This record gives sequence, C-alpha cells and structure tokens, in this order.
Amino acid sequence: MSLVAELNKSPSRRAAAWNPGFAFSIVRSAKRRSVSIEIRRAQVVIRAPVGVAESLLLDFLQQKAAWVKKKIAEQEQHLSTVETPAIPH
Repeated sequence: MSLVAELNKSPSRRAAAWNPGFAFSIVRSAKRRSVSIEIRRAQVVIRAPVGVAESLLLDFLQQKAAWVKKKIAEQEQHLSTVETPAIPH
C-alpha cells in the first residue's frame, strides 16, 4: 500500500493543532505520486501530490519529527563550520 493510501486510511485528528517546533513549507505537484520530506540547508520542505489533505501531511510530519529535528541539527552544525569563501577586493 502506498504512503498516501496509508495516510488517507487513518488520519490523525490532533495533527491540525500540532506544532513541530521548526518552520516548513509544503510544495504540491500534479505529477507527484508520493509524499516526501526534504531537508536542505536546514530548511524543511514537504513535497506532496495535489490531492493530499494538509492534515495528512502534518500527521506524516509528526511521525517523522524526531528524524527531521536530527537532520536539521546536523545541517545547522555543518553550515556553521563551513567557511565562507573570502571575497577579493
């Protein structure tokens, strides 16, 4: 069973009131057939098909919150240790 079908089967009613503790954005696509969480440069993006309800996406994010927070922390640490290139004058 696909993730979207599984989420549609048993949505959480508490997802609408849940606050993950980090900022995220939702990007929808008509061509997409699955839900994913993307973390780049410590920014969280949920990618989803057009027809998936926001409450289901929040439920999915809630299930993955510990993993997301761990990845954000790893990327923030990496970004803070990466030297910015010197700009010649």
